[in-house]
Amino acid sequence: MAVTSFSLLAVGGSVEVPASNNGEAFNCPVEVCRCGLDPRGRVKVVCDRGDLGDPIPIRTMDPLTEVLIIAAPDDKPNSLTIGPIFQSLAKLEQLKIINSFVPAIGKHSFWGLRSLRTLDLSLNNISALVESNFRGLISLEDLRLDGNIIDSIPSAAFRHLPALKRLSLAGNRLSEFVPRLFYGLHRLEELELSDNPLLQDLEPEVFRDVRLLRALRCRRCGLTYINPLLLHLLPDIVTLDLGDNNFHYLDKNAFGDLLKLRHLHLDGNQVTVLTSGVLTGEHIFFFLFPSY
Repeated sequence: MAVTSFSLLAVGGSVEVPASNNGEAFNCPVEVCRCGLDPRGRVKVVCDRGDLGDPIPIRTMDPLTEVLIIAAPDDKPNSLTIGPIFQSLAKLEQLKIINSFVPAIGKHSFWGLRSLRTLDLSLNNISALVESNFRGLISLEDLRLDGNIIDSIPSAAFRHLPALKRLSLAGNRLSEFVPRLFYGLHRLEELELSDNPLLQDLEPEVFRDVRLLRALRCRRCGLTYINPLLLHLLPDIVTLDLGDNNFHYLDKNAFGDLLKLRHLHLDGNQVTVLTSGVLTGEHIFFFLFPSY
């Protein structure tokens, strides 16, 4: 979308922002937000002053809005709920609602956002996920849920996200992963699981549906063992970060199936001896050990 001019004229609680080629202006809820264009020329709304409560002022945002960011400083967190309120913003490509005490995602909250590619709901109070949370997000590529209090996720919870490439569940309270958790995520390339108290090993059956993974991170997950079958299922891994876990010993040929592996992080573990055959092939490693 080309932009020809900027007009910042306050009108009845909203503001007109950059005009398009056809002379139209974009409305903005100036009492709690500011609006403009991002470096790519997309209409952007930012509400980050803090202390924002319900309702989110969607009705006074321009339907041409493509980027919506709702955040808050640490000393002025928002207190928000979300539901199916975004349908009027059908052109949204990026939606970020962080540090806002959101307790749940809600059923069909993002229905109609067929252009949304990035959804960031980190640093909230979300405790559980269900598959209806993400219906309609057929173009979503990046989903961030880190820094919540999620303690359970059912099988196939992400099945309505066929285009997803990056998923972060770091910093939650997940103690186990159910089989086929990632069912439907056939295009997933990056998975961040760090800082979850798994209290178990990574079961291969959990990862059977994400065989195109290129980066897997699970730092501070309480892991004691890596099942070679897991890595056999993930032959495209380039980055594997298992730092700050509880490994004392690595099985022979543990990483032998990872012919594309270039970055292996094992810092913060208690590995003192590497047996012959643990590392095979002509890989390039960033292989990090703890300092004593």
